[in-house]
Amino acid sequence: METTLRAGASRSDGLRGYCLSIRRPGYWVAASVIASAYAGAAKFGISLPVADGVITPVWAPTGIALAALLLLGYRLWPAVALAAFLVNATSGVSLALAAGISVGNTLEALAGAYLLRRFRFDPRFARVRDVLLFVVLGASICTLVSASIGASVVSLGTDGDRSYASSWLLWWFGDAVGALMVAPLLLIVFASPRGRPPRAVLVEGLALLALLASLSAAIFLAGAWGYPYIIFPALLWAAVRFRQLGAAAASFLLGAIATWGAVAGTVSLETQTATERVQIVQVLVALVAISLLVVGSTLAERERLLALARAQNERLHELDRVKDTFIASVSHELRTPLTSIIGFLELLEEGTKEGLAKQQRRYIEVALRNAGRLHRLIADLLFVAQTEAGELALARHPVDLPSLVRECLESLRPWAQEAGIELRQSDEPTPLFNADPVRLAQLVDNLVSNAIKFSDRGGTVEVRVFPSGRGLVLEVSDSGRGIPADEQLLVFDRFYRSAGAAKQAIQGTGLGLAIAKMIVESHEGTIGLSSRPESGSTFRCEFPLGPVAPALPPSESPGQAVGETR
Repeated sequence: METTLRAGASRSDGLRGYCLSIRRPGYWVAASVIASAYAGAAKFGISLPVADGVITPVWAPTGIALAALLLLGYRLWPAVALAAFLVNATSGVSLALAAGISVGNTLEALAGAYLLRRFRFDPRFARVRDVLLFVVLGASICTLVSASIGASVVSLGTDGDRSYASSWLLWWFGDAVGALMVAPLLLIVFASPRGRPPRAVLVEGLALLALLASLSAAIFLAGAWGYPYIIFPALLWAAVRFRQLGAAAASFLLGAIATWGAVAGTVSLETQTATERVQIVQVLVALVAISLLVVGSTLAERERLLALARAQNERLHELDRVKDTFIASVSHELRTPLTSIIGFLELLEEGTKEGLAKQQRRYIEVALRNAGRLHRLIADLLFVAQTEAGELALARHPVDLPSLVRECLESLRPWAQEAGIELRQSDEPTPLFNADPVRLAQLVDNLVSNAIKFSDRGGTVEVRVFPSGRGLVLEVSDSGRGIPADEQLLVFDRFYRSAGAAKQAIQGTGLGLAIAKMIVESHEGTIGLSSRPESGSTFRCEFPLGPVAPALPPSESPGQAVGETR
């Protein structure tokens, strides 16, 4: 089919966004197909015994016209108008009456297509919002146009016994149900991307349609009307397994067989007329159709959101990997010149101490202190990057944890005394622990340093080591300010700085506790926190005891690790 696209008409909501040019053969092919389908469906509805002249509760043409104008554009309205006029003109009404009815039918389809496009309706029923828009605008509001015009024209042009109100209601009902039963299936089939389904899916779909047809026939044609619930599992299967297409196809099949049974009288309902019986059955089918479309759209929307979340998560992981690689690369490049700077500053401080003025020595001390802080920050960044990349290798040796803690505390004691904090250690006899002594010293240093920073002058920091079950426990407690409950889940995140730390201008990068967690987990352990505001905090690390390897000379002493990480 040849088409002419309007500039800038590309849409992501499933509407084609183009109008067929009248000069193209494709326009006339489409118009012929639409007019033929409309006329055939209209003749079928009017010929049923439940019809009252040209008013019938079975009116599929509304769905055909609405789907055609939505997908192919407003320029095809003459096909709808011509088919409606010919059908009514050949059904026993005057030409003027047929023209009036065709105007209502055409305006109904145009109004529905316009309103749905105006509110950015997606004909694939991709969202629950689209289902609600179609029910309200496409099946309820726009059908008021045809019912009002048609009932008025028929009331003025004939001397029938039916009242205007009953004619209007029957007309509106037939158009609304026709839109609900037919349009969704056409819209979903022709607006969705085309592709050959896998053979297994195709076989499953055909089997499901056969099952639905059999159950529908049993309920509405074979006298099993008293057991309608037997079809609900198959209907849900269609919506859950095949989403919107399954919901629309199941609804159409159910509606067609149910209407057939209501017209034939095989549905046992206590009503005065067959028309009322058809209306009751179609109301039930319409409710089922809306429910199935909502289920299918909800599941499809959920799938899209999950796919979007997965894509964003993968993107974030990639960005995180690039960031870690960048940090590692930059840190390596910074570490070499910084080490050289620190070395020359130390040589300058030691070799020319007597020849420097007091102010000059002070400048060197400040430079060394700040260079040391920068060196420790680079080391922390490298540690985090290596851990995230899975490149952290542990040099495990038999470790006497209480002795290691004692060495770490001795190294930290001058800083604690300067801050007015008392350091305490209590421990029990513990077995040797097969671990990396450098990383364990880094862990103790980070936890104790953190406790000192967040304790007030005159406070106490206590470190306890004791066996527990099949492992060892390391606890660091302080008498500081505590951590609010809403921040306790965040303290182990990288670069997280608590509101209290920022408010009191406490120095830090937010990496200390994150590194502590990485070290504990790299030793197959767990770390936890218990804290209450103004009552201090306790960090508890538990390590499993494994087989102890023969002692090997470590590459670094614990004191060296403490000096690097504090």
